[in-house]
Amino acid sequence: MDRERILQKLKEDYGLKNKHVLILRTVAQHTDIPADKLSRVTDIPLGRLYTYLNELCAMKLVYRTPRKPYRYYIEDFNHAVIDFMRHRMNKFIKAEGEVLELMKGDAPENIELIKSKEDYTHAHIKLISESKNIRLSCFHRSFPFILYPEKFEEFLDLRRAIADFRPTISFVDADALYIIFQTYRRAIEEQKKFDIIVEKWTLLDHISLIKDTFGESWFNKYVEQITALINQGNIKVRAIEEYVPMQIDIGDNILVLALTHLNMSTGIVLRSPVVRELYSTLFEQKLPRTKEFLEYLRVQ
Repeated sequence: MDRERILQKLKEDYGLKNKHVLILRTVAQHTDIPADKLSRVTDIPLGRLYTYLNELCAMKLVYRTPRKPYRYYIEDFNHAVIDFMRHRMNKFIKAEGEVLELMKGDAPENIELIKSKEDYTHAHIKLISESKNIRLSCFHRSFPFILYPEKFEEFLDLRRAIADFRPTISFVDADALYIIFQTYRRAIEEQKKFDIIVEKWTLLDHISLIKDTFGESWFNKYVEQITALINQGNIKVRAIEEYVPMQIDIGDNILVLALTHLNMSTGIVLRSPVVRELYSTLFEQKLPRTKEFLEYLRVQ
């Protein structure tokens, strides 16, 4: 069993954080281990460690003894991972069923299936073009196009660097990217309003990628550009410390739900006011748990 590869896949595809992986790796090396020792071995402060441990226990990847002083252990690594993935899949199936139930009675022409990255790219561009108010909840590891550079050559360079860094939910073909670039530049010029939620660790990973790939000077200009863009007031980018399993794009009259697995994008495009309103409400409920993106950009 290649435990390290499994841990990396859990991080890449299922939203585990670096600290989760570090804790799992360490606990797996012991029959059981108390929190204070785990804190020393991992160099994670005890207060923060309990947060990660509680999350791992909730995921049933790690177990805790019933009585204090608590000790943490993994019963069977393989079974724990399989159960964790099955639970995540069941959540997807449940969510899909709820959406389909809400869609009952909608005309077939109000529903389109997404079967590829090309389909998602087309749906995303269409939503941006048609809408004046756009809300995006970005899929795990997805970095929003609104945060790409304003010059196409730099936009393309960053997209290629990101495509080398991790799988993407949308098309990476240069022609398609030019259309995406133009769509976003036009939306900015037309002062369309964007409200975007992105995973905090996804933002931090991509900020580090940009800095490491393009250098300090390029990065500083990028920070100035993005800061000026957001300070115009029409664009809000927020970070959330939660795993985001699905791309949710909400336009004025259109909703796009998509995800990617094994480098394949699938999803659905809906023009159902009821379902769109549901996801708008869910989006709003997340906002109190977010922080402004610029807070993280400034400290880099």
